[in-house]
Amino acid sequence: SAADYRLEWLAKRILVRGQPCIIGGPRKSLKTSLLIELAISLGNGQRFLSEFFVPNAVNVGLLSGESGAATIQETARRVCLSKGLTLSQSRVWWGFALPQLSRLDHLDAVAAAIEANKLDVLILDPAYLCLLTGNTEAQASNLFDMGGVLANVARIGQATGCTTVMAHHFTKLTSYDPPELEQLAFSGFQEFARQWVLIGRREAYEPGTGLHKLWLNVGGSVGFGGLWSVDVNEGTIDDDFRGRTWEVSVGTAAQARAEAHEQAAEQKEQAKQSKRQAAAQIDREKVLKAFGRFPDGETKTAIRDTAGVESKRFAPILADLLEEKIVQPCVITKGNKQTYEGFRLTRIDPDTPGLSDSSDCRSHSPG
Repeated sequence: SAADYRLEWLAKRILVRGQPCIIGGPRKSLKTSLLIELAISLGNGQRFLSEFFVPNAVNVGLLSGESGAATIQETARRVCLSKGLTLSQSRVWWGFALPQLSRLDHLDAVAAAIEANKLDVLILDPAYLCLLTGNTEAQASNLFDMGGVLANVARIGQATGCTTVMAHHFTKLTSYDPPELEQLAFSGFQEFARQWVLIGRREAYEPGTGLHKLWLNVGGSVGFGGLWSVDVNEGTIDDDFRGRTWEVSVGTAAQARAEAHEQAAEQKEQAKQSKRQAAAQIDREKVLKAFGRFPDGETKTAIRDTAGVESKRFAPILADLLEEKIVQPCVITKGNKQTYEGFRLTRIDPDTPGLSDSSDCRSHSPG
């Protein structure tokens, strides 16, 4: 055949021209934000996530029906700013009404919009709002029903030469492992996707930080694939709705796993340290209680035995109490008239009977 089937990158290692793509992830995993980053990168020929080379600027349309125009605009401004652009320079055709892809008239309208705007890439966000809307017969769980609707999307791409990208959600995730195609919700999507960008969290998001640690699992039926870590710092919003940013860094999966291992080891050590500190505090309270039973002082051995604290744990506690001047040395006279080195609580109230300024106070003990 004389047909030319050579492949062409839209974004190297991420997106191939002419093959339907699914961008999937759990709720609140920055799917829409990353789609905006992708659209602006493709539209301006700039690296996607500052990492993945975009050979040529192309015409991009993004139709989003979930986040709202204000949120899309605010995110797009932050992404543009990170790339040295203004929003007016984004070179993206924005829309906020999703077509109903089960209706032939809507399919025709989408094709006409692609032709009119000479779109090379059309992004639909999210899939669930446009696939079965208006179709009361098709079921999302039925592979044959979904296959027919998704085939319509593929036909639009084939007829117009436009690469279609659809955002879709996962079933509920129970771990922070790299995401897989099997986690896409509904029937048909795994089979439909010729290429995919799967987003998942590497760890739970901590509200108020603006820092998202993500997995990016990318692949395509033509044979490319890769797993990366992506850190996105969005900053935090102030009272004037300012302060948010778009700072992105990409690393290898090996680096992410090494970081996670180091972090887990650090957390484990911190947990051990907390446990040791809690145990030491309990021991300290036991020692202070033991001192309270001997207001006139006692030997170190008697205090330790009364407290029930091992010698190796008792010694540093006694040293700390001496340094903090909570206890002081004294001389103990036992019933056998022998004197011994002892310790007692320091009396800091000058009106307390028996107060002595001398560290070598003499106390009597019945033995």
